[in-house]
Amino acid sequence: MGPLLDAMQDEQFPERGLAAWKLGRLGPAVADIMVTPLLDALGNEDFPDRSHVATALGLLGPAVAESAVGPLLRALRDPKFPIRGEVARALGNLGPGVADRVVEPLIDALGDLQICPHVGAAAALGKLGPAVAHKAVGPLVAALQNGQFPERQQRSAWAPAHLGPTVADIVVMPLIEALRDEMFPDRGLVAVMLGRLGPSVAKQVVEALIEAFLDARFLRDAIAFALSEVTVAGLCPNWRRPAFPKTSAQPFSCQFGTHERIL
Repeated sequence: MGPLLDAMQDEQFPERGLAAWKLGRLGPAVADIMVTPLLDALGNEDFPDRSHVATALGLLGPAVAESAVGPLLRALRDPKFPIRGEVARALGNLGPGVADRVVEPLIDALGDLQICPHVGAAAALGKLGPAVAHKAVGPLVAALQNGQFPERQQRSAWAPAHLGPTVADIVVMPLIEALRDEMFPDRGLVAVMLGRLGPSVAKQVVEALIEAFLDARFLRDAIAFALSEVTVAGLCPNWRRPAFPKTSAQPFSCQFGTHERIL
């Protein structure tokens, strides 16, 4: 840990941001030592790759929530949109203990003109799940239904399905409509998310999935997976769903910023 801290604080070191990210990968066990240097870096406008710093704070999670939530909320207004995107994701990783403080700023970030902060905010709200469900469900469904921004629609399909069973009855029809919409950018993802809404809307979901299975040959793998989740989970309460394949631990960059994972 010492060499990483030294590297992050060395102004001559070209990969200071990557060093910060690796500090976050060390996890919450050493969070009390790392949080102050990371927060100092986040607040330093001259620090390169502050999006890596935000990611590192998110990786530390609830262990740094009380210390990090204020600085991260301020950084959510940073003029650089890749930083705003990673900051939004980090806020979602701080846990339900700070949900009341972050939910409104994250909902505001859904309206960001740049896609990276919008995607980060949607992912964060989905990660916070039931703790923000009743406030977040309306804005997330609106983003899902906004055909003016197809890429935002695609990324917004993930979050509503993770808000929990208390809003499943609100989320189910917008997702079914997206599944039926041939112009929707990722109907396979929508099918999988429908499979995760839970037993309270299982009848509607199964009917919609079977309809789509018969209609859209190229969606059948995703629909079959979703149907297995709906039916098997209903019959066996202790059944655990398979995880999606994990991406490489190394962060990757695109024109929208630096990310550890897609969602």
